[in-house]
Amino acid sequence: MSLDASDANHHSGCLSLRRLFKLKPQRVPKSSSKQANSSHIYDQTRKASDSERDVDITDLTSRVFYDTCCDFGSSRFNTAACQWEAPPVYSDQPSPSDSIRGEIRHTIETMVNTLDSSLRSLSLQIHSHPELMFEEIFAHNLLSDYMESHGFSVTRHYLGLKTAWKAEYTHGKGGRTLGINSEMDALPEIGHACGHNLIAISGVGVALAIKSALQTYNVPGTVVLLGTPAEEGGGGKIILLERGAYKGMDACLMCHPSPGPELSSFVVSSLAMQSIDAEFFGQSAHAGDAPWEGANALDAAFLAYSSVSVLRQQIKPDHRVNGVINGSERAANVIPDYAKMRSRRTRPITIYGRIASSRLPSLMQ
Repeated sequence: MSLDASDANHHSGCLSLRRLFKLKPQRVPKSSSKQANSSHIYDQTRKASDSERDVDITDLTSRVFYDTCCDFGSSRFNTAACQWEAPPVYSDQPSPSDSIRGEIRHTIETMVNTLDSSLRSLSLQIHSHPELMFEEIFAHNLLSDYMESHGFSVTRHYLGLKTAWKAEYTHGKGGRTLGINSEMDALPEIGHACGHNLIAISGVGVALAIKSALQTYNVPGTVVLLGTPAEEGGGGKIILLERGAYKGMDACLMCHPSPGPELSSFVVSSLAMQSIDAEFFGQSAHAGDAPWEGANALDAAFLAYSSVSVLRQQIKPDHRVNGVINGSERAANVIPDYAKMRSRRTRPITIYGRIASSRLPSLMQ
């Protein structure tokens, strides 16, 4: 299958690989039947792959055959990826800036290593005291005190949010301003399953390491570390943004934990998220004496939930739709007159995402 971005059957593909080899559809002779044509393409691709399996891809005289690992198309054999193009050649010549970069990296790593035990202690303390959105009082106080003890100017309860805080350090005059986010809140029931204790101390470590580099190399600039509450619902960063917390920053960074090899990292795009609350109203009745007098709101909520679940089969792999059913505490033999369904959808910011997400409210009506 072609990995070209314009392929109508392959809109998203392997983003890390499709630009390495620019692959174009292979011209295949017309066959007497559609089935024969598909078989012909498959046989050619398979034979080519078998013959090229042991080829050294660093040898530019060789040919490489390549297929996608995430086929979203309706037909696997519409096109065959069999066109060769040499991979780019990278220079190993050292640049004049490599030396100073190495020195700066060493300064940063030395500071992080020095802070290692105290950062771990902060992480474990926050992990042991999970707090929900806008209730991160323990984390607010702990992190504010820590940053103050390391020479940062700290503003508690920043911009009217009782658990937001700002830690700022400036070296010299002028220069750029780098912002960093430290999230703190936990999830209901399961605590810090999303690792916000690690996000919090990552921001702290980055801010202190940059401060060390500014001082060591006498570079003018400002570091602003924001304690951002209510990431797991509540939109804490949105409130801070609207109140001007990010004004004046040249860039703003954040680290998020993920599985992978030690000291590895990855960069991905963010997803847009939207919450939907749907309320269902019915009529209470005794389920044993006169159930026909009732209109079951819970049944309506479950029908909507099932409709959303069925929709999941047709959404793209990088979209997510999750939900829960809420309702009043009633006895099992009483038809519920109220139920509430809360859904959360996340998607890339694309035209397809807007179309797919617009279908959700109609399923709940």
